[in-house]
Amino acid sequence: LWSWGWNIWGTLGDGGTTERHSPVQVGTGITSVTGGYGHTIALKSDGSLWAWGYNGAGTVGDGTTIDRNAPVQIQTGTTYTAIAAGSFHSLAIKTDGTLWAWGGNSNGQLGVGSSDASVHPTPVQIGTGYISVAAGESQSFGIKSDGSLDAVEVRRSSGHQILDRAAERIVNMASPYADFPANIKRDTDIL
Repeated sequence: LWSWGWNIWGTLGDGGTTERHSPVQVGTGITSVTGGYGHTIALKSDGSLWAWGYNGAGTVGDGTTIDRNAPVQIQTGTTYTAIAAGSFHSLAIKTDGTLWAWGGNSNGQLGVGSSDASVHPTPVQIGTGYISVAAGESQSFGIKSDGSLDAVEVRRSSGHQILDRAAERIVNMASPYADFPANIKRDTDIL
């Protein structure tokens, strides 16, 4: 893995905070990488999960809120298959299909059933049966093995935040400005 650019919180993972104008190597054996506002998550070929960078919201997932300028392993002895990073939150799927989330939850993006200003610096299990995951600025999305799509959506209405939750799964994907179905249950529903 090679990185370059802005490095204020150790976002590049090269052990420092100096801006880099050309690529520097920060790891080997990386099969997937994703970045949030100031943090990075990497998945190695052995299934191990590594993260670094801004950690004030617990986005690295190492149980602290201390910024990390070099990769640290998250949940040693555990293997993962998929990762995603939002602005200030992180998501990962373990090989057993369980979905885990950590970091900031100010808009309910962790899917823990609440929306609060506290940080969650340690991964929390959100659900089971997941095969894919994605994150937006303050949203989270997961595809389950049956093809259903789960999402946490925060809509802003009259200056208030509204967290739409339906039991444990969020399926209302419609934006008030979108022209597609409000309830997506399978990926084929949007085609």
